[in-house]
Amino acid sequence: MIKLWRFLSIPIILAVCLGLVLVPGLVSGQPPKDCWLEIDPALTEVGFNEAFDVNVTFNNPNGTDISAIGCHINFTASLLEVTGVDCGATVGSPFVFTLIGPSWDNATGWLDYDACCQTLTTTNVTSCVFATIHMKSKGASGTAALEFVPAIGGDLETGIVDTMSNDHLNWSMVVNGTVIVLAAPPPVGGTVYPVNKLAILAPWIALAVLLAGGLSWLTLRRRRA
Repeated sequence: MIKLWRFLSIPIILAVCLGLVLVPGLVSGQPPKDCWLEIDPALTEVGFNEAFDVNVTFNNPNGTDISAIGCHINFTASLLEVTGVDCGATVGSPFVFTLIGPSWDNATGWLDYDACCQTLTTTNVTSCVFATIHMKSKGASGTAALEFVPAIGGDLETGIVDTMSNDHLNWSMVVNGTVIVLAAPPPVGGTVYPVNKLAILAPWIALAVLLAGGLSWLTLRRRRA
């Protein structure tokens, strides 16, 4: 029985070791991808030249200590423009972040916004508004995209890293945004046209002329009689 156990223990140990290697974050040392960013709301409908806001929400369900967050968003410049970016209401207090940026280019359609922690670790926060983006639609209808960009020219643009520079961003959970720009609706009650007074009075004027002519003809006949 002992010999049989020793014989079976070798493949069991090998299987356990192989399992530890294949599981991210254990023997391999790879950190879990347990954080993500999202555009909130994910779908927005606006009219022509209408101002609106969207939030960039940071999600950290496991409360992982994060030292820096960065986002690079591309948007459809032919339909939208950025007018300003505000720090999220809860970012400054729990994270004690030093905000970098924001910067944007309405001609080509991109926005950068980053934050680095002033201390070595952060307070464990599960979710918060990272930034509020103020935007405005243009005078053209269509569907515009707000998309997080992972990298440009090999440089990390959107990421969530810890103090060891391990990226915790789970791209499968990232939520991009969509903005539908609609033509302005017509006024309530339909289109209003100016009143054409002459068209309204013309039948009455014609009737008055006929009555006046008839009375003149009757008066003339009586005089002749």
